[in-house]
Amino acid sequence: MRPFGVSLVVAGYDDKGPQLYQVDPSGSYFSWKASAMGKNVSNAKTFLEKRCTEDMELDDAILASV
Repeated sequence: MRPFGVSLVVAGYDDKGPQLYQVDPSGSYFSWKASAMGKNVSNAKTFLEKRCTEDMELDDAILASV
């Protein structure tokens, strides 16, 4: 039997601007511009790769992420 694991997406803001990290069950963390987790992660990541850009406005980013 395998123990339960939890993955987290942590978002914050610092002197470099908005930051997004994904933490996996081993405790490793990775920085992302956009990320997704769950049952349809492949579809969600493909969607985000197509929709997200460096110069995206906040309102557009919110619409793409919800």
